[in-house]
Amino acid sequence: MVKGNLAVIVCPILEDELIYNLSNDNEEKNIFLLENPNIADISRKLTNNGLNFELMDEFMFMNGMETFPEEKFNVIIMMKDMGLHAEPEILKENLRETLLFMQSKVDAFALYYGLCGNANKGLEEWAATHLDKPVTIFRDASGKMCDDCIGVAVGGTEQYYNLQKKYTGVLYYTPAMATKWKDFFTTNDMFRGVETKSYDRIKMVLEMCDYHDVLMVPTGLGDEKEFEESLNEFAKEFNFNIKYLEPGWVTLEPTKRIYDEAKASLNG
Repeated sequence: MVKGNLAVIVCPILEDELIYNLSNDNEEKNIFLLENPNIADISRKLTNNGLNFELMDEFMFMNGMETFPEEKFNVIIMMKDMGLHAEPEILKENLRETLLFMQSKVDAFALYYGLCGNANKGLEEWAATHLDKPVTIFRDASGKMCDDCIGVAVGGTEQYYNLQKKYTGVLYYTPAMATKWKDFFTTNDMFRGVETKSYDRIKMVLEMCDYHDVLMVPTGLGDEKEFEESLNEFAKEFNFNIKYLEPGWVTLEPTKRIYDEAKASLNG
């Protein structure tokens, strides 16, 4: 029986992976969601998937004024702002500050992020000297950190490279990326400095980069109807063609691995 407090720090683009993990974990657990401006979607998804959770004041938690049931398995979810991705260095500093500040309040961490523009490059070495609690992150079968949300979906860097060789000049959209496409533009390096409220300018940038297709990456996570509707909305707005990734590319191995390893770390 697993006991202890697991802090899960989550990028909104990878929240469906956490919902999958929690839904498929039969272990008795208490789920706490820290209240901040980024929790609307995951709150809805937790409820829709029948996952009971308790809201907790983030300020109170971070300042050590909250306690958890003893001798129980407690999952504490902190959702991060997707806008942090706009600058890898800012994302790096934010995540490391969060880990440092939270480590006295939990027993282990699961970081639902990839390398994310090398923001998490060297994380293991940094954690070894700055943290006294274990941290798990998305990895492929060889133990290599996944590049980003697409790398997580296809099983790691090597398969991601193969995907890029086969599908050049296209945007890749997982379900969460599709349903959050308007916010996603603000975090993409390609559109840094572009006024995202003006789709005409974004269309111009996409045209200059010769992007005309969007690839649907069916992870099997999230709401399939929302996925299709959002992707169609995006394609219509930007006059993109929709391509569909054929079977055999997508895997849930990194998603299963991060959660299983995080739970195992609670038991030492």
